[in-house]
Amino acid sequence: MSLLERENLFRLLRSGERVNALLGLTLAEELNVDIQPFLEDIEILYSWMYNKQDTTTIETAQKIVTIFSCEKLVVSDWDPEVNAVPIPVQIDYLLNVKTLRILGEMIDNIPAEIGNLTQLTELYIAGTQKLNSLPTNIGKLHQLQSLTLLLHGFQDFPKEILSLTALQYLNLESNFLTQLPTQIGQLTQLTELRLVSNQIERLPAEIGSLVHLSVLDMNQNRLTSLPAEIGNLTWLETLFFSVNLLDTLPSEIGKLVRIERIFLVENKFEQFPVVLTQLTQLRDLYLSKNHLRVIPADIGLLTQLEILILDENQLESLPPEISKLTKLKYLNLVGNPLTVQARADVTKWLPKCIIQFEGS
Repeated sequence: MSLLERENLFRLLRSGERVNALLGLTLAEELNVDIQPFLEDIEILYSWMYNKQDTTTIETAQKIVTIFSCEKLVVSDWDPEVNAVPIPVQIDYLLNVKTLRILGEMIDNIPAEIGNLTQLTELYIAGTQKLNSLPTNIGKLHQLQSLTLLLHGFQDFPKEILSLTALQYLNLESNFLTQLPTQIGQLTQLTELRLVSNQIERLPAEIGSLVHLSVLDMNQNRLTSLPAEIGNLTWLETLFFSVNLLDTLPSEIGKLVRIERIFLVENKFEQFPVVLTQLTQLRDLYLSKNHLRVIPADIGLLTQLEILILDENQLESLPPEISKLTKLKYLNLVGNPLTVQARADVTKWLPKCIIQFEGS
């Protein structure tokens, strides 16, 4: 086999397309090419696209993963010509898989055999509101570090997750969760927790046990307050609380000494949360679409601020102390009833900053 022919073969195998992978496998077998070392880390599109009249695809797919011993795998039913597609129990043959992605609008069940994938470190399941429960055996995935359950029908926090104590990343975005269990505090290795677009009204005090969190994303929920225990999360670097119902912050927020970015867009704040001025490492602060009328003089304490977003509030002026924000690169004041004099003052106080008064 020439070098060019070999490169073309490998291009087929790593293309990510099922048809090409099948073709590449056939060619490799015919040409007696050893592809095992090359394919250990290749992501193969593993599509369970079959019906009662055609089992060829699934049999060939099993053959592919057996030969490839792949570590990354996608199971997908996203095909307009396919009806409901179950994930076969043979999935437990894939003993080398470390990353598994299950995508599809018709998937409504995860087989219990998934618990046999003991090498799994990343599990990503997305695409259907028909999936609203997990098999108990998923709790056996003791090496799992990353779990995403995106766009599903979970109304209750899946209790099976609470056994996954090695988790570092957990994403339950776009479900119908209304609360978190107190046992959430057991997931002490979490560094990133994302619960965007749910219906959560409160955080349990046990959230304070997640002391390794660096990112907490609660955008688009129904939070009206935050527990004092959030102050225990001293490794937090980014907080997302946009599109909630917050009107105050607990004083314990001031303990988040490493925080660099806070998003509080579209809440119910009528007064600037003064506790934020204690966060001297803060670089980005987003307070758009609230009801702020006054910015306190202590804003000048945030000397590391680079981005300050205050559009769509009720501000008529800003304090002179804002001139102390010498690192500020961008200030958005669109949609505020600022006086002509206030605009002139801010422009003078922040000569090196890009200030937006108009536009979108």
